[in-house]
Amino acid sequence: LFDLPGWQTLRDELHNDGLEIVTVSLELSGPEASRRYIEAASPEHPSLLDPTHQIDTLFGVVNIPNVVWIDETGTIVRPPEPGWP
Repeated sequence: LFDLPGWQTLRDELHNDGLEIVTVSLELSGPEASRRYIEAASPEHPSLLDPTHQIDTLFGVVNIPNVVWIDETGTIVRPPEPGWP
């Protein structure tokens, strides 16, 4: 979340090749705590707030930042792993 410009740079570089970046905030103190950072970064990629921590449950995310690679068919092709742009 704190490196949104890095994710935006990666998206800018690879978006025309079919890559989409989606960032999700899993802030424990609630969505409003991270909303201001997302708005300040003004990302062009989807940036979501997950106050109920569905991403944790669905993908097995235990630390952040984590990256999950999902292909165009919706199949997880790489499990959650630490990742930075």
